[in-house]
Amino acid sequence: MIANTSEITPQGNQMIDESEEHYSKGTRDSYFAYAVRNDWQGIAYLLLKNDYNLMEAIKDALNEERFKYVIALMNKVRDDSIFKKVDEKLQNLFHIFAIKGTKAPHDLTLQIFNKFTQKGIDFKGPDQEGKTPLHYAAEKNFLFL
Repeated sequence: MIANTSEITPQGNQMIDESEEHYSKGTRDSYFAYAVRNDWQGIAYLLLKNDYNLMEAIKDALNEERFKYVIALMNKVRDDSIFKKVDEKLQNLFHIFAIKGTKAPHDLTLQIFNKFTQKGIDFKGPDQEGKTPLHYAAEKNFLFL
């Protein structure tokens, strides 16, 4: 399936999905997120091969609730320092997983949790609102986390 180009507006390394569902929310998606959402593995691979930021790719996969992608992407990381990064909201990957991971099967939740802790991702650090990943997990009733 080829995307209707009238629905996608490039903006640097970002794009806006102007379909009615996403545009009404004002959501801005990366090309990688769009590829993951549509299961375009070849496009996702090409983006990664051409230096798409792995941290952003993992965030995109988490936001799209594509948890198998998260595991595969984490296995590609050679420099564990990327896991220490936070976004503009001071959230790390644990924050995003706590917010979006409620639909993850139990086995994948355990795999992701173990990978995150092995990589030293801080699950106690607060974001700009003063919330830790555990706060978000409690809010979302994410019992496995």
